[in-house]
Amino acid sequence: MPASGWVDDPEENERRRVELLGDPKGMHEHAVALQALARHEEGPRGLYGGAVFRGSTAGDLDAALVLRTLIGAGEEAWLRAGAGVTGQSSPEREIEETCEKLRSVAPYLRFSTD
Repeated sequence: MPASGWVDDPEENERRRVELLGDPKGMHEHAVALQALARHEEGPRGLYGGAVFRGSTAGDLDAALVLRTLIGAGEEAWLRAGAGVTGQSSPEREIEETCEKLRSVAPYLRFSTD
């Protein structure tokens, strides 16, 4: 069901909340993915580049995944890309897809010493 914001019926809001948060299969897949990442990563993940949400008091909701991010601090910058990893993911394909995302942005970056 696409997210469409809150409705006037509190029971319907609760039903939607339970539906979104109560998926044991989805929670299990998430836990398996986190365990796989922990086995292969050397340290904490750092800055998260996942979902961005915008909502209104009228009940509107807009959500998107941040799959390409440019982060700057002082004289340094990082280009990061993300992937949706699940228990059924192919590590080789996820790496390939992440590289494709980085290659789609990198040619447009310009650095200046000004």
